[in-house]
Amino acid sequence: MTFLEATTKPPPSLDPYDLFIVDGILVHACLPRAIRPHELRLSMEGWRRRHPVASWDGCAFVV
Repeated sequence: MTFLEATTKPPPSLDPYDLFIVDGILVHACLPRAIRPHELRLSMEGWRRRHPVASWDGCAFVV
């Protein structure tokens, strides 16, 4: 099983992270290097506390 991490807070090391802009917000996503997704979906969800939600190739993983 592979998990996809996405955060709006800068991680301690940016090395494994790719940067994306979603709804005007910078999102850091840690994608596996060996298996790259054909389709990556990032969105900002939540009414009280906005947080990034990431999925790839139709599979959603929450971390």
